[in-house]
Amino acid sequence: MFYIDPVNCIFEALSSIMIWINVLQLWKDRCINGVHWGVAVFFTIESVWNLWYYSCLKQEFSFVAGISVMFGNAAWLWLAWHYYRTKKFSKHKENYIADIPH
Repeated sequence: MFYIDPVNCIFEALSSIMIWINVLQLWKDRCINGVHWGVAVFFTIESVWNLWYYSCLKQEFSFVAGISVMFGNAAWLWLAWHYYRTKKFSKHKENYIADIPH
């Protein structure tokens, strides 16, 4: 079943593209509306797990694509936290990140 790793790699690569699109949109908007931070935390943890899992299965293609997924998830979380902290201490709170707890 030599095709399993390349097929999974395609899914991981497409996931990575979607995640980086979200990172770019967050970068542009500088605020989050309608997204709960817990989802991003879960998928970041899952992407770290996948890296270990793919290495155990010797799925090199999926591992490489998974690195981009992991860094994309981590970048999104970092930006969300950064904008939360920036807006929390800003005088202008109209772009406040509503779903991250205080």
